[in-house]
Amino acid sequence: MAGVRMGCLFDLDGTLCDSDLAHLIVFQSILTPFGYNIDHAFFQERISGKHNPDIFKDLLPSHYTPEEITKLAEQKEEIFRQRIRNEGLLPIDGLTVLLEELKADPRVSIACVTNASRLNAELMLQALKIECYFSELIIGDECPRAKPFPDPYEIAAQKFGLTPDCCIVFEDSPTGVRAGAAAGCKVIGISTSQLPSVLTKH
Repeated sequence: MAGVRMGCLFDLDGTLCDSDLAHLIVFQSILTPFGYNIDHAFFQERISGKHNPDIFKDLLPSHYTPEEITKLAEQKEEIFRQRIRNEGLLPIDGLTVLLEELKADPRVSIACVTNASRLNAELMLQALKIECYFSELIIGDECPRAKPFPDPYEIAAQKFGLTPDCCIVFEDSPTGVRAGAAAGCKVIGISTSQLPSVLTKH
């Protein structure tokens, strides 16, 4: 409708690019010494879309302190960033065309909303050569609560002066779908890594 403003809020990993394999390989290197066999199914069930502190708290022995969890998570992310610097990233097919069309519409505001760290997110957007399309970058760690809580998407809507029901969320993980729906946004599931039936459960 003419004159109606809207927000398009994009997750990053698995939505703007298929980065799951890179994350999986790094998690294998970090968690194999703890006895885990990190295959695709394990990654989708226990890791995909989740917040690092929650992932490591779930998977590491109970005697690990928050400080030790943070150190291991930081180690994992530095290895991941080095892979991106060395190997680069490719956008999901059709992404750039979609972003161009959205950017050309003055009624549309575009944000990236992610549980990735700011260092990761900024590096990935630069590697994808799409940072110019996003007027806001919302980081889960910088919100009161990360996904699966609605806070990151609520904050993105607020940044644009919109109510959540005027925003469309693009997500590839159950965690992200839950966050977008809980915020009151319309949610479009991207089936890069999960079956549509898994996303529609949330």
